[in-house]
Amino acid sequence: CEEIVALDLYILRWWSGIYNEIFRFLKRDINVQSIIDDFGDLIYREIDYIAEAANAQRFNELYASVQDVFVPKIYSDLTTRKVLVME
Repeated sequence: CEEIVALDLYILRWWSGIYNEIFRFLKRDINVQSIIDDFGDLIYREIDYIAEAANAQRFNELYASVQDVFVPKIYSDLTTRKVLVME
């Protein structure tokens, strides 16, 4: 999965360089590569299931008192970067 994401981001970043030149020609101050870089950082955080488990636990802490909200129990000791284990 990470190899596919890396290749996709590489291609998006390459194309964004071309768009940066087009925007520069049109006298627009838009840095598309910066947007793609931020998107890439976000994607890599989302596919890290240890971080996702921490987010779920934090969500549970914030909304535990709300009656209609259910957050499954996270098994942190079984969770890895590539596997998220929950009930």
